[in-house]
Amino acid sequence: MTNASPPSFPLLRAVIPLLIANTVHAGAPGKTPATANANTDVSILEKFMRPALDLRYTYDADMDFSDQPGALSLQEAEILVPLPAVHTDDFCLLADIYYRYYQLDVESKGLTEGFDLHTVRVPLQMVWKSTESPWFLYTLLQPGVSSDLNSFSSETFDLTASINLGYRFSSNLVVAGGIYYTRDYGDDVVLPSVGILWSPRENISFLLSAAGGVLTYQCSDDWRIKLKALPYGGRWMVEQNGGTKRVELMGGKVGIDLERRIAQQAWISLGVGANVFTNLRVEDDRGRALVDQDLDPSLYVTGGLRWTF
Repeated sequence: MTNASPPSFPLLRAVIPLLIANTVHAGAPGKTPATANANTDVSILEKFMRPALDLRYTYDADMDFSDQPGALSLQEAEILVPLPAVHTDDFCLLADIYYRYYQLDVESKGLTEGFDLHTVRVPLQMVWKSTESPWFLYTLLQPGVSSDLNSFSSETFDLTASINLGYRFSSNLVVAGGIYYTRDYGDDVVLPSVGILWSPRENISFLLSAAGGVLTYQCSDDWRIKLKALPYGGRWMVEQNGGTKRVELMGGKVGIDLERRIAQQAWISLGVGANVFTNLRVEDDRGRALVDQDLDPSLYVTGGLRWTF
């Protein structure tokens, strides 16, 4: 379980999106108090399980090495493109193509080099539900590859899978739990998967899961603020100078996003925050560490667009 990291974007959306779906409109005007029928209503879940386009760019300030001279420069770009969704009375399937690009430059005594790192994944999310019961079953299957697009082998293959059983206790509290597996960050890792979403007021919601935590405050119909604590990073195999290197980047992002509605189903966002608890490790083809350093915290600025169809 060493060299493992929690999932990054888009797994906050992928691990337990159904939790958001069941409570995002909790307490909205015109809604009746929670009853047995309300607990079995899945219309919000069906509405959430719709295709959406996500775009995001993040600029990270240089991160200095903690124990020796050296620094890491980083820029990130991400896109999530939806595929046609499937909806029936008791089943939902949501499929996407996810691409992430990291431009990573390392300057240190052991290594001075730049890396263009690519990740492609195909998240498949499936939900089995019933209007007669508050229980639901959610599964995730996410194959993918991570490399510099020059080196491909069994080690460039990524796989994440999760199965979760959920229960809606009320209109403002949903809990799900299950098993989560990933090899996206190196070793095969199996962890418990637990998610809690609480909406104490109609304009406030809190999500806590294996993929991080998000507190959302809806200021008005067109503005909202999000406080976020999310993991980031990954593992890539790259080919340079006739050899293969393994690059591992793991850390967390803590920040705030301000979001503005620009169309009925479209939101833009601008955020700022800090990279924390970051570690960089680069190995040569013999497994020897060229760099293995914790990094000092640094600032980041991010912007994005989300369009639901």
